[in-house]
Amino acid sequence: MGALNATLVDYDLGFAVVRWPKGAVLLVALVIGWLLGGLTAWLGMRLQRRNRTPKDGRRRRAATSA
Repeated sequence: MGALNATLVDYDLGFAVVRWPKGAVLLVALVIGWLLGGLTAWLGMRLQRRNRTPKDGRRRRAATSA
């Protein structure tokens, strides 16, 4: 992993300093961004769908058939 750029770089995380290859960090950041973007899109669609559906389906069906 990290074949894109195998140079080791120190990353200061605030509570620890780690030494990882630049390419590995780039790939991990890409995957994390992809997952967070997918989660955001899924939550947005889920909330939109929940707001569109009626809370009480029986009441809505009774009102439309009368």
